[in-house]
Amino acid sequence: MERDEDSFAAFEKVKTHRVPFGINVFHPSGISWSFGATYLYQDGRFIRNTDFSTQSGDRDLWFLDTGLRYRLPRRYGFVSFGVNNLLDEDSPY
Repeated sequence: MERDEDSFAAFEKVKTHRVPFGINVFHPSGISWSFGATYLYQDGRFIRNTDFSTQSGDRDLWFLDTGLRYRLPRRYGFVSFGVNNLLDEDSPY
């Protein structure tokens, strides 16, 4: 069920389940790559802003993240680039 974000002011009860997964790959040259995925499921009762009635609903979605990193010579630091939320999902919280 999709809910209109503008019509809900609060929630009465929400259960959230979150399961993260990830992988990191390291190369001896100092380059590393990471990929992460997080599954999120929420189920709850939300209070409408317009008439203060409650409505039940649930939502599940995936958040995907990736990054590339280079270790500087003599371990002086890192240069990194990353993108969080590749699918541009709206967070329910």
